[in-house]
Amino acid sequence: MLIINLTEGFEPFGPGVKPLKNELFPSGSEVRFELAEGFEQEGGFDGRVLLTVRVKTSDCIMKVLMAADAVKRISGVREVELFMPYFPYARQDRVMTYGHPLSARVMAGLINSVGFSRVMIYDVHSDVSSALLDRCVSITNTAFVQAVLRDKKDYILLSPDAGAYKKIQKMHS
Repeated sequence: MLIINLTEGFEPFGPGVKPLKNELFPSGSEVRFELAEGFEQEGGFDGRVLLTVRVKTSDCIMKVLMAADAVKRISGVREVELFMPYFPYARQDRVMTYGHPLSARVMAGLINSVGFSRVMIYDVHSDVSSALLDRCVSITNTAFVQAVLRDKKDYILLSPDAGAYKKIQKMHS
């Protein structure tokens, strides 16, 4: 599997293949992405590509969309996966008031439009958001927290809202 890290300094699975262009156009308003010719000849190419991104701005989402399109146009690419620890706009997973968007669905629609073979996210805000993503693997923080608390007897877990409370309840099951 070839890895393409879309965020400078974020290499969760190692260095990966460097894109030729992964920047903004000089106007500063459009994402520019380009792979070097023959990128797929890097060692370990088996037809699968993993894109990784640490979302800091909405431009990062455009990088994902542009990179996925570029990769899918390369002969021999069979599957494209996405590792995106933070799923943006997940906090608005319901329409609470007239005139508000369902932001989680909008973002999921953008990501689903690419047709990733798998989308890996960390500890999404609620089950609603992960349900909106096609082929989503939601990596929970439950195992990590349980490991940290394994030898602790006296602790309190607090939740700021109902979504977080559901996660705390999973700690006891």
